[in-house]
Amino acid sequence: MDIEKIPNSFWYSLSFAIVSLTVGFLIISYQSGSVTLKFKELEVKTKDVAALEKNIQKQQEIISLKEKEIEDLKVILDKKLEELNIVKNKLAELQRGSSMPETREAITTLVSEIEGINRNFDMKIQEKQENLNILQQRQEVYKQQQEMLGE
Repeated sequence: MDIEKIPNSFWYSLSFAIVSLTVGFLIISYQSGSVTLKFKELEVKTKDVAALEKNIQKQQEIISLKEKEIEDLKVILDKKLEELNIVKNKLAELQRGSSMPETREAITTLVSEIEGINRNFDMKIQEKQENLNILQQRQEVYKQQQEMLGE
């Protein structure tokens, strides 16, 4: 098929149709005016696409930081469980022991170990909880900013 034999009026009408279609899409998108995106726990409504992209990126960073904090909490809990199993084994050994003075010393040592483990555990859990609260506050600030942009 030879393109040169196609009349110019066809090319003009095709160009006009493409331009009309593009203008139509622009008008429809302008009149709809807002974009709504959902991503995990985040729902964003906006009219400004650049602000939307920036907000989504910030929200993604916060969500990944939250996921990291939760993973750290899982590691801390696993470590605590492991330490408690060690204490359980030591108690079982003490129950099998026969000498009273040695048993009292061992119990005193074991109690101090347990107290140290609990203090360390409580501090780590409190730190992770504070980090999660800070991240939640940041996320709420970004959501409020986004709502202001969307209105």
